[in-house]
Amino acid sequence: MFKYAVFFFLLCVIFSCGKPQDTANGEAISYRVDSLVIDSKEHIFDLRYSLHVSDYCQEDGFLYNYSAFDHSIEMIDLDRLELVEKFPLHKEGPDGTGSWVFNLTSKGNGNLFLASEIGAAIFNLEGKFLKKFDWKKIPRAAGGITDVEYIQQIVANPFFENLAFALVVDQLTNNTKETKHK
Repeated sequence: MFKYAVFFFLLCVIFSCGKPQDTANGEAISYRVDSLVIDSKEHIFDLRYSLHVSDYCQEDGFLYNYSAFDHSIEMIDLDRLELVEKFPLHKEGPDGTGSWVFNLTSKGNGNLFLASEIGAAIFNLEGKFLKKFDWKKIPRAAGGITDVEYIQQIVANPFFENLAFALVVDQLTNNTKETKHK
């Protein structure tokens, strides 16, 4: 009986290995890698966040990137593929952005929405404060937050100049809610 099992097994192996592969049903996988070479003018770009703290403005054609190296905004022309200018920011003071900027949205007309550990505001390219979004100063019914809540994430809509959204977490109940600020 054992001889027949071995014979049957070898017969299966011979026929399964001898069959030509059918290439008509195979699918080709293709991909394309696109990259840019930017003239940095001997400046080292801050890419440690993989451009997550950057935004492309369709209005003026510039890519705005936050550089944590020197707390500045890098303005890159994607048509000419070069660094155009750097704009320094202040961490503290009346035009202070905070020390850790985690969200940047271009609002057009040279204005940028920046969110950091101290809140969110709109600044111009010279680093001047234009408008602050403070959820603690508006009533709770209008989207404000209480003392036991904190803002987890802030996002601005580039098409509405004075509108921002926040994901708020209640520290006592660990519940979340969405809120907007006008």
